[in-house]
This record gives sequence, C-alpha cells and structure tokens, in this order.
Amino acid sequence: KATVSVLYWLLIIMSRKEFYATRIIRGVFTDTTIRVYQAYNNEIADAALKAQTFVEPWKSTRTTWIKPSMIWMGYRCGWGHKDKNQKRVLAIDMNLEGFYTLVKMASVHEGSSLKADKNPVVVQWDPERLLSESYDASESYTEKQPLTRSIQIGIKPGATDLFQKHIVAITDVTETFNAIYTLMEQKDIDGAKALLADEQKLPVPEDVYELLHMSSEIKKRPSAESSVGGAEAAAEAPVAEVETSTT
Repeated sequence: KATVSVLYWLLIIMSRKEFYATRIIRGVFTDTTIRVYQAYNNEIADAALKAQTFVEPWKSTRTTWIKPSMIWMGYRCGWGHKDKNQKRVLAIDMNLEGFYTLVKMASVHEGSSLKADKNPVVVQWDPERLLSESYDASESYTEKQPLTRSIQIGIKPGATDLFQKHIVAITDVTETFNAIYTLMEQKDIDGAKALLADEQKLPVPEDVYELLHMSSEIKKRPSAESSVGGAEAAAEAPVAEVETSTT
C-alpha cells in the first residue's frame, strides 16, 4: 500500500504544469503511409468512401481535424454514438511524406485563440485516453492520461487541398468502433482492447520533432530564472491541458 501511495502522489506531482508530459506520435503506419481518423455524418462518409477523397457535402472551407490515435477518436465521437454528425468513423490512410509536409506547416496551439493563429495547420497535444471500466459512456469508457499527450492536427482551409492530395485510401471502420462501445457496455474490456489498432511510436524527422515540441520522456520544465532565454523560454513551454479539438 505504501508503494502504491508513493506512486500515486508522484503521478500527481509530475502532472502539474511545471512538468512536460511525453509528446510522441502513435499510430498505424508503414514506410509510406500513416492512418488518421475522422468522424462524420452518413452523407459525408458515403460520398467520401465512394470517391476515395472528400467531396460535397464535405466543406473544404472549414478546419478539419485528423487524429492518428484510434482511442482518442473513439473518445471524441463516443465510438460513433455521440451524435449523428459523428456517427460514421473513417480511417484515412495518407502518404507519410504528405503528413510530414502538413505538420511542418503547423504551429503548436497552447491555449490561445485558434482564429488568431495564422498558420494553415495547427497542432494540439491533448491528454491521451485509455479504455477504463471506471468510466461510463459520458467519457466514452475512457480515462485521461495526464502524463501522455496525443496529437490532434487541425487543417485549415488553406491546407485542405494539400491534405486531400495525399489521401491514399478511405475505409469505413464504424463497425469496429461500435463493437468496442458495445463490449465496454458489457464490461468486456479485454474484448474491447483486442479490437484496438496496434499503434506504435512513429519515428519523425528531427525538424518535425523540434517544431511540434515533442518529448519522449517526462521532464521538469526550466524555470524562467534558470533557463536560457529566461521568461521567453518559459512562455514557450507547453501548457498542462487543452481539450478544444473538434472532429
């Protein structure tokens, strides 16, 4: 019990703002492609599946968010049960070089207004989720992992054409997402976990790693007084938690 208590308080302390959480990209990828997820209504999903790209009634004039994490997509759309506009879940395989091209155009959103950001792509690092029997459908049967961040990529209208250009395939994975929801309703967490994708850490180029403020370990932030660059460096440090992504 003493060991559990020490570990618990260690996690609480290290989740505070003076610590960086890990920031790595996890997903399903090959040497040439990476899979990201989006959720839509029936009309948009059917049109995209038929065309194998996004066409009307999908709007290229709106910011569109992609997520490599299957479980974060499940959390966001309630495994396809949140509402009619997130009823269908699509897995989009895109060219890996195109993915890197997009994120190289990004700024990292740290809590300021998205509208004020002039970059055509924006990245958010939100707390990763894990399946959990301790949480109900209101949390999509998931719990927050404060020491691990999951990347969400917002593609603004100025970059949606580039996103579409690098789409390799679009697959309907709604049935799998619905099955995970049903298994969690039935308290079969092992069965639900078995349906999750085998996501691995994506090796990224050094310039992408630095641009996206990535970190493969939990570490203490430098203070404004002791860090090189003082207050300016401290201002660039990632904030604790931001969860404002939309699908």
